Amino acid sequence: MGRKNPERRQQAGAVHEPVRVNQEDKGYKDTPLRALTLGQKYFLRTLSNSDVTICTGPPGTGKTHIACGMAAQAMRHGDVEKIVLCRPVGGMEKEIGYLPGGIRDKLGPYLVPLFDELSCYMTYEFIKHLMDVGRLEIVPLAALQGRTFKDSFVVLDEAQNASYSDLKMFFTRFGEGSTVVASGDIRQKVDHVANEGSLSSVIDRLYDLEGVGICHLTHDDVVRHELTAEIDQRL
Repeated sequence: MGRKNPERRQQAGAVHEPVRVNQEDKGYKDTPLRALTLGQKYFLRTLSNSDVTICTGPPGTGKTHIACGMAAQAMRHGDVEKIVLCRPVGGMEKEIGYLPGGIRDKLGPYLVPLFDELSCYMTYEFIKHLMDVGRLEIVPLAALQGRTFKDSFVVLDEAQNASYSDLKMFFTRFGEGSTVVASGDIRQKVDHVANEGSLSSVIDRLYDLEGVGICHLTHDDVVRHELTAEIDQRL
């Protein structure tokens, strides 16, 4: 797979300003994507320079916000044709199976955080339009088997809750013209998921692979309320 075009690479700390390039521009908001900390600047640079990016960090460091912002701007610039959002559902498969409706209805509540961040850069009406025409897709992580995403920006959130086999499958699902980003907090443990250490293992195996960027955010990069970092460190 080809590497990122060097001419399109952004410098660390650069402001990613929206560019109007297509007729659907009315669906995009004039919200620049700015790095607020040194760690976020490195995350943006890593995303711009890598085909695959893995970002870890505590809550409130902007992992999901930056990933969704880059996805929105990649589509706005015409770099990708589709945005794919996914999250591990862990031991919730049975619960999801009983929910009414199709996959969008079943998984919608679990992907609200991704939609919230995406809505910083797109209107809700435009998000719905993209889903209706198949350019924004909700995919459960476990259902990626056999899929290949080309010219897509693929976002995996809460990657620490995925099993090693699911992560291996995720990182081998994309084709030419795609950008992949997985984010998570390797310190978090969900009671119903027995996958602690899977994301760390993947990072250990991929850290020196060309085309893969690794970014570790810290409590210094927390951009929520100032108490968020303090609470997270004490609990």
